[in-house]
Amino acid sequence: MTVKKELIEAVKAASGINIKGSTLKAEAYLKIPGVEKAKRDSFRFPLTLDGLHKAIAWKISTIEAWRDGKVLEPSLIGACTMKVAHA
Repeated sequence: MTVKKELIEAVKAASGINIKGSTLKAEAYLKIPGVEKAKRDSFRFPLTLDGLHKAIAWKISTIEAWRDGKVLEPSLIGACTMKVAHA
């Protein structure tokens, strides 16, 4: 099996991670009992094995942070706020 086929099979086996064009899209989702709106977020990673590992790690750490009641700063996930972008 080629590396590309192995990567595609690994992505298919990973819950909440999909191939979108030439990137991987990781989606984190957590329904909190007693809260009407579930928490959702997504982030894109390179379509590589390293990107898949980072996507899985991001998804797990995001959900764990939500369970602990933490609010994630955009800079911690590789994004930035408009205030930071215009500074």
